[in-house]
Amino acid sequence: MKAIEKPRIKILVNDSEYQQALEYVKYLIDEGFGLPGTEEENTLEVLSVLIEKYEEENGYKYH
Repeated sequence: MKAIEKPRIKILVNDSEYQQALEYVKYLIDEGFGLPGTEEENTLEVLSVLIEKYEEENGYKYH
């Protein structure tokens, strides 16, 4: 998989930003980044919270 540009770490305000954050999280996980204590781990954690907040505010429902 080719490298994906890291999104800005900020509140997600539209579907484009949401999709970019999802793609970057998937990229980090698929490539094995995000090891404990790394910058990528922090990025994964913050993006996960931002993604969850966006989903809750926009009516995404997952079971």
